[in-house]
This record gives sequence, structure tokens and C-alpha cells, in this order.
Amino acid sequence: MNPMTNVVRFFVVTREFIGETVGFGDGFWSTTTSPAAGDPERERVISGGVSAVQNFVAQLAQGVFISELSIDLPSAIDLVGPEDSSAGLARTGLNNSLRDFMRVALSNTINDFVGAPAGSLRDVLQVVVDIALKVLAFGQQVTIEFDDGTKIRVIVKEILAEMDGQGGIEGVDFVVEVDAKSAQGPGLPGVPSGPGQFGGFTFEGDSRIVDRLTELANRYGIPVTPPGGGSTCTIMECDPPQPNAAFGECRVTPC
Repeated sequence: MNPMTNVVRFFVVTREFIGETVGFGDGFWSTTTSPAAGDPERERVISGGVSAVQNFVAQLAQGVFISELSIDLPSAIDLVGPEDSSAGLARTGLNNSLRDFMRVALSNTINDFVGAPAGSLRDVLQVVVDIALKVLAFGQQVTIEFDDGTKIRVIVKEILAEMDGQGGIEGVDFVVEVDAKSAQGPGLPGVPSGPGQFGGFTFEGDSRIVDRLTELANRYGIPVTPPGGGSTCTIMECDPPQPNAAFGECRVTPC
């Protein structure tokens, strides 16, 4: 099975004992392989399992809208900030919610392509899905898009696949991690990921984004006067960095 091309081939493997080494008792074995005709149902399960994982990975590559997940986050900017802050908790929540989403999506896709094979074919499907996921999905970057136009990437760091007793993929799990530095939005190619990055920072645009940037600045202990809101377009301007001086402040004004 080649997960990249979905080519399935069957072979007969023969091992023959040909003798022992003198004085050590270790055996010598000869191994030969030859092409063989495969069982059509086994081939269907293998090919279907690989196709299901390919389809699943393609779905992830298209991105996920936050409304598809079981978490209420208005903006990708809410995921940026120190671990010991609301942003750290939001990242944990998004990771868990995306894991649940991916498990359901994979199970549904496998059911569409393969169904629930019984007996030894269930074990075959488990091996196929495990291998295909680790080849095709490991390191996959999933873009999460938000209602305010911001987005952020989540990276698949590890994959654990295990079949349940009914032939489903209920035991599959993913280790995912939010890449906070990947947050961006309309007119906002990057989001400050530390207090120093607010030095000289400016942004003009959607007041919802400015409100989130204001909250982010506050998470880093940076005062913002006056707070955002009241206008559909606002401008955020922050003091430039000063050598050997504490960070100043940011100001928000209507466009």
C-alpha cells in the first residue's frame, strides 16, 4: 500500500530456514517475495481506507471556520498572549475543540468510503488508517478562520489511531498546537506576540479588531487610552520603543 498514490499490491512472503552458524546457534533464513492475487474485499478496505484519509486531509487543508467548532472565540487575536492569561486558556480550548472536530470528521469520512468491516478486515483497516494518517496528516497545518476576518494556524503534532470494537475509528486522537505567531487579519499581516512588538505599532481598520488588539495590549500590561469602540473604523497607534525606558502606551481614535 502506497498512501501517496493509493496503489495496493499483494505479495506472498516465504521464509526458509537454511542452517545455523557454527558455535553460536543462530539461524540463517532466506526470505523471498512474489506478487500474488489479492482478495477483492481486502483490497476494497485498503484502498477505501487510504482514500478516506486523503479526503480527510484535503478537508483540513481547506480550513475550518470557528463556527464549526464547539468553542466561542470572536477573533484569532484572542489566542495570542502569555500562557498564564486568557489567551493560554483559549489556545487549550481551541486545541481540544479542533481535536473533537477532527475525530468526528475522520470517522464520518471512513464510514462513507469503507463502512464498518468485520473480523480480520477491521484490523486491516486499523493498520491502513494508522499508516495513512501518519504519512499524510502528520504536520498538517489547519487554518482556523474567524467572523472578524482574522485567522490562525493549528499544527498537527502527533497522531494516535486505534479501532474500537465495532470497527469504527473511535480511538483516534490528535495532538494539535496553535501557532500563535501565525495570527493575522485584514490589513493586519501580523499580531504583536510580545510587549516589545507593540513599540511603534499602528493599525487602521475594523473596530472589532482594534478592540481585540486593545485587550491583547492589556494582557501585556500596556495601557490603551481611550479604549476602542463606538466607531466602525478606528486607528490604534502605539509609542515607539525608547531605549532604557518602560514601554509607553497606545491610543485609539476614530478614523
